Amino acid sequence: MKKSCWCLKKKLSERNTLASLKPGQKGKVISVCHRGRMAGRLASMGITPGVEVEVISSVSDGPLMVLVRGARMGLCRNMADKVQIILV
Repeated sequence: MKKSCWCLKKKLSERNTLASLKPGQKGKVISVCHRGRMAGRLASMGITPGVEVEVISSVSDGPLMVLVRGARMGLCRNMADKVQIILV
C-alpha cells in the first residue's frame, strides 16, 4: 500500500509551504512532498524534517534565498513548494 503525500490530501489554500514564506519569516520543516531526485537534492542541501529555515529574500515568481543550517542557498520556487513547514 502506497502512502499518500500530504500535498495530495490538502487543498492548495490550506498548505503552508516554504514558498509561501515572506522574507524574514522562519519555519520548521515538517515534510518534503516528493520522492526521487528532488527529495534527494533537498536532503543534500540540508532541507530535512525538523530543520529550521529562514527566507532571506524572495522574488514574486522567482527563486528564494534561504538560510538553512547556517548556509545561504538559492532555491527555485517549484522545489520550495514541495517543502511543508510550520511557522516558528
